[in-house]
Amino acid sequence: MDAVCRLGGDKKVPNQIDEQDLVEGCEYTYVRCYDDTTIVCDSVTLYAETTTATSAIGTATLIDGYAYLTCDKDGTYSWESTKKISQLYCIFVNCQTVNYCDDCNIDAILTANGGDKVVPNQVEEQPLVEGCEQTLVRCYNEDYILCDSTVLYAVTSTGTFAIGSTTETIAYAYLDCGKDGTYYWDTTKGINNVYCIFTGCY
Repeated sequence: MDAVCRLGGDKKVPNQIDEQDLVEGCEYTYVRCYDDTTIVCDSVTLYAETTTATSAIGTATLIDGYAYLTCDKDGTYSWESTKKISQLYCIFVNCQTVNYCDDCNIDAILTANGGDKVVPNQVEEQPLVEGCEQTLVRCYNEDYILCDSTVLYAVTSTGTFAIGSTTETIAYAYLDCGKDGTYYWDTTKGINNVYCIFTGCY
């Protein structure tokens, strides 16, 4: 992947590259463009160059551009019909620094998932931390005393991750509101859903 991510000028190198689980034995890679200083732009777009054309690929938003690339049998990357990608870069258009860390919406990430995925049953706004919102999210089982495990999970665009602290009966995390107006915990950023899993309760 490093071989296709080397550019300068207004063409920025993608700043998040995450290897995903293999798909039918082949590499599958998440590539994302965003600005660490937290900016909102008219557009953030990920481009792919091939020997024949340059194309916008993946999803473009006001804060990031991203795509999932497949490593093909010839050892080159592709995205949908864009094959043999030789170069990747990001273009940020008309950007400005913003700070929405006092305007996160906790209700938006507490939607029901069904099955054994349970909405956290304690949510408490904490005092502001350097002007930014912080929220305690806690899972505990009201019907049972003990469980084999209680885990709080966070869902982002890149996957699902166990977060916070956990015991047999309780799991909790302090979620911080980022400058982009989304919640994060430690290095788990852009959280769009949280839920609890209780296992072996009695």
